Amino acid sequence: MSRLPDSSYHFATEAQWRTGMRDDLGVLGGSLRPPRSRRPLLVPGSGPADGGALIALDPCGRPLWVRPGDRSVRRLEELGVAELGGLTRGAAPVALTISGGQLWLATSAGVERHEAHDLQRLGVITHAVVGTGRRPIALCPDGAGGVWVLVAGKTGCLTPVRLDCWGAPVGEPGPLPLAGDDSGRLAATRDGVVVVPSRTSRLAVVMRQPRPGGEMAALPLGPGADVSALTVDADDRLVLLRADDTGRTVVEVLTLDGQIDERHRLELPRRLGRPSAVVAGHEVVIVGSGGLAVLEPSATSTSRRISTYVTPTLRSPAGQERADGPRGRSFGGWNRAEVDMTLPRGTTMELAWAVTDDESTVQDVAAIMADPGLTPRNRIEALDSHLSWPAHDCVVYDSPEGSDGGAGGAPELLAASIDRPEQYLWLRVTLTTAAGAEPPTLAGLHVSYPSASYVDDLPAVYSEDPASASQLRRLLAPFEVLFDGLDARIDALPSRIDPGTADDEWTPVLLGWLGLPLLEDLAQDRRRTLLRELPQLQEARGTERALVRALEIVTGHRVIVRDHSDEPSWWFLPRRDRPRGFRLGIDTVVAGAQPAPFRAGTAVLGASPLGSACVDPDRVVAERAGLLEVSLALPADQRAGARSIVDRILSVFAPAHCRVVVHNRPMPGTSSPRIGVDLRVAGSATDGPEARLDDGRRELGTDTELGAWALPVPASGLATIDDSALDGASTHLT
Repeated sequence: MSRLPDSSYHFATEAQWRTGMRDDLGVLGGSLRPPRSRRPLLVPGSGPADGGALIALDPCGRPLWVRPGDRSVRRLEELGVAELGGLTRGAAPVALTISGGQLWLATSAGVERHEAHDLQRLGVITHAVVGTGRRPIALCPDGAGGVWVLVAGKTGCLTPVRLDCWGAPVGEPGPLPLAGDDSGRLAATRDGVVVVPSRTSRLAVVMRQPRPGGEMAALPLGPGADVSALTVDADDRLVLLRADDTGRTVVEVLTLDGQIDERHRLELPRRLGRPSAVVAGHEVVIVGSGGLAVLEPSATSTSRRISTYVTPTLRSPAGQERADGPRGRSFGGWNRAEVDMTLPRGTTMELAWAVTDDESTVQDVAAIMADPGLTPRNRIEALDSHLSWPAHDCVVYDSPEGSDGGAGGAPELLAASIDRPEQYLWLRVTLTTAAGAEPPTLAGLHVSYPSASYVDDLPAVYSEDPASASQLRRLLAPFEVLFDGLDARIDALPSRIDPGTADDEWTPVLLGWLGLPLLEDLAQDRRRTLLRELPQLQEARGTERALVRALEIVTGHRVIVRDHSDEPSWWFLPRRDRPRGFRLGIDTVVAGAQPAPFRAGTAVLGASPLGSACVDPDRVVAERAGLLEVSLALPADQRAGARSIVDRILSVFAPAHCRVVVHNRPMPGTSSPRIGVDLRVAGSATDGPEARLDDGRRELGTDTELGAWALPVPASGLATIDDSALDGASTHLT
C-alpha cells in the first residue's frame, strides 16, 4: 500500500517550544512540564527581629541578610543561621546586594562598600547617587563585579546608575519613563539586561542597553497586585513576589519575553507576616515581617493546577498530488496530532484544535501573539475569543489506572485524528494536575499533514458517507501511527550502516557488530574513521601495521610499536679468548641478566640462585621474546582519557601471546631537555610526597625512548669497553 509521505511540524526542542504560548509551563531541555509546587517553611533561628531584613546571595549562593535596625549580618547555612557580626555605624540601609566579593548597602548618605568575608567598610560612594533631591533606593549586581543603583530624583524621576567594583560610575545614566514611581525594585541579568517594575501600572521596563537612547521595552506583568519584590534566579529568569486578586501571596517566574514558567500560590505561615523581599538561588527565600521562610520544592502538587500550551499558527500547503491517486486530485488539510507524554496518576491532558481558511483571522491571531502588552494568559484568553475550539473535536486522555504517581508514570505516545481540510491550524494542549499528583511531562508534539488516510486506498464505497468515512478513519488511525514511516525506515537501513551516513549515536553499535568493545567515549569523528577503515584493519589483525593504524586513529597522534621478537640477532659479549670487534648497543642487544642475581628482599624461593650465577642465554631470549612496546605521543592532559581507549584497542589488535607495555614519549618538537627541569627520573612506590614533581615533565626511562632525546654531550671522553674492563675475570659482561 503506497501513501503520500506525511510532512510534520515537530515540537521537541527548547527553541521549538518557545515559538508557542505557555502558561504555567516551564521548558526543561526538550520537554514541557508544569513546575513543582513549593511549600513555605520557616527558617529555624529567624524571628521578628529579622522582619524587613535586606537579603542577598553571597558568592557561594547562600542567603545573607542585614537587619536594618542594628546593622547585624546573618547567613543561612546547612546547620542553621550563623551570625557573622555587625557593620560599622551608619545611616539606616534601604537596599542590599553582593557583587565582586563586596557587600553593597544603599543608604540616604550614599552607597556603602564592605568586604564580604570580614565586613570591613571600604568606603561610601556619593558621586552620581546622592545629591540635591537624589537618593539610592535599590541595588542589584551587574554581572561584572559592580552594581546597578536605582536613584530616585526630587521629581520622582528614576535613573539607573552603574558602578564598577571600585565604586566609580560607568557610562552615562539615562532616566526611565517611570516618573513618580519610587517603589525601589530593581533586577539585572548576568548579561546586563536591567528590569524595573512599575508601581502604577502592570508593566515593567526592560532595558537591554541601559544608557540614554538605549533600547527599552515594556514587559506585561498581568493581573494581580503590585510587585512587592523582584529578583533574578540562576537561569536569568525574573522572580516576582506579589499577591493575586484574593490576597494570597504568589511567586511568579517569568522569562524576559514574558512567558510564565512557574506560578505558585502560597499559603504562608501566619508567623511569617507580610512578605517584603525575595531572593532566588539554589533555593527561594522570602523575608516577612516575622522572619524568613524557604520555599521547599515538593514532588507532588499541593493544589489543583491547570497549565496550557498553544502552538503558533501552522499552515498546510495545499495542492499536493498523489502519484498513484486520481489525476488532478490534490490533498491538503491536516492528518493527525501525536503527543509524547508521561501522565502520572491524577493527571489529564486535553487536546483541542481550531482551523480556518480565513486570512483575516490569521492576521488577528498574529496581532494578538505580537502584542507586547499582553501576558501569556491574556493572549490565550484573546485567542479563545477569535478562534473556535469545537467541543466534539476535543480529546481527553486520563492517566492509566496503574500509573505510579511517585515514579512519574510511563512514557506514552498518544494520537488524535484531526481530519480537517482547512489550511491553518492551532493546537491547544491543556494539562491538569490534581492535588497530590506529580506533574506530567510533555516530551514531544508532532502535527502531520496533509489529510491522508488508509481510507483513501480502499474502494470508493467506504468514502461515500462522510460520517462513516470519518469513523473509519478513526478506527484506522492507530494502525497508521504504528506503520507510519515503516517503508521509509526500511529503505533507510543501508544509510544507517554506512560509515559516511550513519548517525553518530549509531556508530558504537556498528563498531560492536565488527568485533570492537564499546567505544562511546571516543570522539565522533574518530569513531567514524575507525568504522570506515575497520574492515581492512580486521584483515590485517595481529600485524604491527594494523595495530599502529588502529592506535593512531583513536589517539590522533603518531604511534610507535616495537616488537622485540623482530630485533637484531642476540649477541653475548665474548670471553677474553674471543676475537674483538663487537660494539655494545650497535651490533648487540643490551638485556638484563637471567636469572637475576641474588639480592635480599627480592629473592624468590625456589627460583633465585644463591651466590654468583652464570647467565642463561635461553632465559634472556625468552624474557625479550613476545614483548611489544607501544610508545604514544600524547599531550599530558589527554593521557588519562586516552589510556582506557588504548587498552580496549590493544585487547583486539595485539597478539594474544604477547605481553604489551605502553609508554608515553615526548611530543614532537621537544629538544635539549634538562634533567630535573624538563625531564625527571621515574619515581618509585617508596618515594614520599615531597619527591613528587610537576606531572608535565617527562620521566626518564618511563615516557622517554632511548635515542629520542638530545641530551648534552659530556665533557669527558667516551670510555672504551675492552678486556681491561673485565680485569681478568672470566665472566660475561651483562
